[in-house]
Amino acid sequence: MGTRGVEIAYEIRNENGEIINWLIFQLKMEHLDREYGINTKTLSRIDFQND
Repeated sequence: MGTRGVEIAYEIRNENGEIINWLIFQLKMEHLDREYGINTKTLSRIDFQND
C-alpha cells in the first residue's frame, strides 16, 4: 500500500472561458495532518469552487 494522498485540480481558462490547462496539486495526507492539522474530515468540508 502507498501513502495516502489527495489531488486538488484547478482549471486554467483563457479570456474566452475555454479550459486550456490544469494546475494539479498532489498532497500527502500525512504532511497535511502534521503541518496544518488538516485531515480527510476537514478536507471534505472545504469548498474549492471559484464562484
